[in-house]
Amino acid sequence: LADTCIRELIGRASFGHVRSVLRPVLRHLDLHNLWVPNDFAIHTFRIIMFSIQSQYSYAVVESLMSHLDENSGSSARIRTSITHVLSKIISISAEESVGPSVLEIINSLLGHVRVSASRRQDAEETQYMEALVSCLGEFTAHLPDYQKVEIMVFIISKIPGEKKPPELLLQEMLLKSLLIVCKKYTNVSMNTTFPVSLLEPLLRLCANGETVLLVQSVLHQLLDRHDNLSKVHDPSLDHAGVVHEQCSRADTMFL
Repeated sequence: LADTCIRELIGRASFGHVRSVLRPVLRHLDLHNLWVPNDFAIHTFRIIMFSIQSQYSYAVVESLMSHLDENSGSSARIRTSITHVLSKIISISAEESVGPSVLEIINSLLGHVRVSASRRQDAEETQYMEALVSCLGEFTAHLPDYQKVEIMVFIISKIPGEKKPPELLLQEMLLKSLLIVCKKYTNVSMNTTFPVSLLEPLLRLCANGETVLLVQSVLHQLLDRHDNLSKVHDPSLDHAGVVHEQCSRADTMFL
């Protein structure tokens, strides 16, 4: 009965009333400590996302992101659970997200990574940061490639240049975020894949001993059009299965 009621309620809600429906849901989860474990929360938000009018789905993600902001002082376990719920639903709204709303979500997730990196690190805080990176990957997986390039440029613009411990951790987590976006991207043209605003910062980061392996992983991932990385991961003289491609004129000019 409760399932049917919430489906009917959220399905009939106009944009102006979506948050009025979500606010009591979030409050109920808070008051009854239902974020950890988060099975009930995931189930509830899946119902909401599949019942809401598709053009309003972004409002659900926005509300959950705001709730994560409000819980910035909560334990890492609660923040991780909220992020996991977000990961389960964020891909549903990705197709409806356009323009500024995409970068708003990415910026918010990166902001949480930045705040978490500045905290005293323990296993739970690290797990929270990994959950944020995973959530970012879930969101970008359903976006078109041109938006993935924009997101990669946006992420790399946030990477600090300093080498102090908090900044090094932030560099690592942002590069992991960049890498997870790369894994969802399909390289068609070098010129499109490597705009100057992405390539130059990547090459500069190659000079940093602490991040060079992650940067190389990013470059390898972007260059690999035929999933050859998995085939040449282990050194071998056997190149069976490796796909070769004639370099196009556009790629030749880029190189």
